[in-house]
Amino acid sequence: MAMDHKLSTTSLIPLLLTTFMLMISFFNSISPTEARHLLQTTPKLPDLPTLPEPELPTLPDVELQPLPEIPKPELPNLPELPELPELPHLPELTHVPKLPTLSSSPHSTANP
Repeated sequence: MAMDHKLSTTSLIPLLLTTFMLMISFFNSISPTEARHLLQTTPKLPDLPTLPEPELPTLPDVELQPLPEIPKPELPNLPELPELPELPHLPELTHVPKLPTLSSSPHSTANP
């Protein structure tokens, strides 16, 4: 009798992540001997010349300058709004009807 083994998503994701992490660890690793050899045999690059700082124009001191006067706009003339009508008086609910009890089982005796 052949057994059908299906990988579920929950078991497949950790397997893929583990495989990926192993591949990355082998791909990025170099031994100390290789690192030392690379440091000794790599030619040193010449230092790049430093660029002079550009001369920027000076900005005016904003704190010493007075702010310009801006005229305030006039408000529009709005007509008066009519008063709202009174709402009808609703009686207070003293008795709230009880909702039926629902059950998740298909053959429930809670709600006949």
